[in-house]
Amino acid sequence: MGLRGGARVMAAVRATRSPVSLATSQTDRRSALAGAAEEAALRDEVKAALTGEAWAGTDAQIRDIASELSRLRRSTSTAQAAMLESGRRLLRLQELAGEGGYRALHRAEATDFVVTSRTLTMSRSREDRGRGK
Repeated sequence: MGLRGGARVMAAVRATRSPVSLATSQTDRRSALAGAAEEAALRDEVKAALTGEAWAGTDAQIRDIASELSRLRRSTSTAQAAMLESGRRLLRLQELAGEGGYRALHRAEATDFVVTSRTLTMSRSREDRGRGK
């Protein structure tokens, strides 16, 4: 008899959502609502911009354009974050190797100078702004 009662209790426990899953689902819901609001605002922005140019597209085209713009913004943001991280790593490499050592690494083609030069410039600029220079 004890097993049947225990099995019922275990089934009830499994059916109950944990506070963590409730909090996660609430966060997911809020995130989805915020995303939907951003998408709607972007669609309105696209529609206003294209209407001003005498563009005669459908709501489906506006939705697709807004969707692509959103994806482009995300991928650009991701690329920028990766470049900044690379710049931080290059600054650290330069700090560790010293100016002469860094040049020696460059001469040995251990780093791609075009990419590193641009990335270092961007990172230094970003770092200077962070210090209030």
